[in-house]
Amino acid sequence: MQGRLKGIIGSRLKDARVFCGYTAKEVADSIGVSPQAISLYELGKAVPSGEIFRKLCAKYIFPIDFYYKKRLNCFANGPVYFRSFSAATNKKREAAKIYAQLFVEEVVLEIEKFIEFPAVDPLFQIIKLSQDIDLEKFDYEAMANLIRREWNLGDAPLGNFMFELEKRGVIISVINLDDDIDGFSFWYGNRPFMFLNKNDNFFRLRMSMAHELCHLFFHDGIDDLKSELKKIEDDAKNFAGAFLLPEDLCNTYIENMTLQEFQYLKPKLKTSIAGILKRCGQLGLISEERDVSLNKQISVRRWRKKEPFDEIYPPERPVMIKQSIELIVEKKKRSKEQLSENFALPETFVEQVCNLDKNYFRENKIISIMR
Repeated sequence: MQGRLKGIIGSRLKDARVFCGYTAKEVADSIGVSPQAISLYELGKAVPSGEIFRKLCAKYIFPIDFYYKKRLNCFANGPVYFRSFSAATNKKREAAKIYAQLFVEEVVLEIEKFIEFPAVDPLFQIIKLSQDIDLEKFDYEAMANLIRREWNLGDAPLGNFMFELEKRGVIISVINLDDDIDGFSFWYGNRPFMFLNKNDNFFRLRMSMAHELCHLFFHDGIDDLKSELKKIEDDAKNFAGAFLLPEDLCNTYIENMTLQEFQYLKPKLKTSIAGILKRCGQLGLISEERDVSLNKQISVRRWRKKEPFDEIYPPERPVMIKQSIELIVEKKKRSKEQLSENFALPETFVEQVCNLDKNYFRENKIISIMR
């Protein structure tokens, strides 16, 4: 047993702890060791005893094989952008990044052994490598119109926005995130990844997708993220409004600047009432005084967190990874059990990040008691 314990990879213990949202002290107090001992285990400078390792496994709920699986240590080749970055604590962001890292390195890279994902749309690289885009004076209207035009999206409200991104090579996962984090994105190798909050409604999810799309197109090469953060976030918010609601679309549909009309248009434009109001302000379709008045009305009606129609429309969900796993199993490249063993992750987590049905990996694990 002791020889087997020496094969534990310390950084995996840290991954599991951060994933579960524990501090080193919280774990230490619960299993009867010092925080220093936890640190030594995670740094690979000490090996936990068999008893301590069993306690750690029980607390973290990861399969034992996970702790012996070599790490790639090459997560994300650029900045990781969080929507609502300033509101989220570092602890929450680190947990979210571990979710993403495990999904990318343990799930996506495993699936890629059997499945060829859609090619990344060349427009990403064309824009990323362009020398003609001035990020200091970012023209979000022009860029939003350019992308819509190149992607043949027209000016109408987008249909299934998530599908439009997936078919252009963006890998998307909708996961349980803290309320302070609507989403985040990054490039891994030559592929863009986007992570969104499972608890967000249909309209908020679409705004998050447009927001993260701006980061993926325009902000991958920014080195000094901290000093540029406010401008970057403002640019992404403005781009999101312009991308979801092109000027011609607004001019076609919006006539009366009232909350009643915005409420009526919300399902047609597939954008929140607050989003429609903000866009009208961007385009100068509404006076500053009227903008203030309508925002006050939104607050009085308590529409800041929940608007009319929010519960009616089911949120969009990604299908690329889900269908890839189902195809691997259908073609008998790997069984569900083999895939689960190769992932070496909690099955409930894999089901969530891959948009699989609950208990997907346990459907065929039925023990017969009949003779």
